[in-house]
Amino acid sequence: MKIFFRFIPFFIIFFAAALLSFLNLGKFLDDHDPYQKAEIIVSLGGDHTGDRIKRAYELYRNGYSQSGKIIINPPSDAHAVKYLTEHNVTREHIVFMRHATNTVTELRFVKNFLLNHHMHKVIIVSDPPHLRRIRFLANSIEKFPKYGLQCTLIGSSPLWWNTDHWYRQGYALAFAFSEIVKFPIDYVKYAILERYGLLEPFREHCKPCLNRLRRVYKKIFMELWKIYL
Repeated sequence: MKIFFRFIPFFIIFFAAALLSFLNLGKFLDDHDPYQKAEIIVSLGGDHTGDRIKRAYELYRNGYSQSGKIIINPPSDAHAVKYLTEHNVTREHIVFMRHATNTVTELRFVKNFLLNHHMHKVIIVSDPPHLRRIRFLANSIEKFPKYGLQCTLIGSSPLWWNTDHWYRQGYALAFAFSEIVKFPIDYVKYAILERYGLLEPFREHCKPCLNRLRRVYKKIFMELWKIYL
């Protein structure tokens, strides 16, 4: 019993730190930058509510794209094309991503586009809790600084997100959980497996297991989504 009481202060400190981390997770994930002009604007895919393309267009309309162009991912967000054309952005000013199916491959497309067109500054627009992982992937996986590329991250303004009280809304809770899970997964996939040519063999060999994990992940995501505190 004496041993138990001896560890009580450590338990209190641990749970206090865990609670503080939980409450401040929104501020950690919402890693946005101040507005500044760049050579091109990017609206990342997965824009289910249309908030990303609206913020990207707002920046575009106010002259933040010095090239007068905006990059979107049409297979992921077909409505983005419609939104831009309805707001008088002509097709020659829209750049369509190719073969970009997740955040890493989107950033890879953006990096190669910038390098091929001798650009160095880009604004990337996404939802606020997505920004921290974007910065991690851009800097640590795709090595933007190594190539002299400057990435400005700007958050959209979705109704479901509140940086200070992110845990009160089901979709925000699910999104934050998803981002935390994807950090280590992305690192293992792209910094280790892909680097040593093991990503595709791993996917093929572990396909049944990966499919089961995806189903479990989606189920957890949907259950969190339903929570409204």
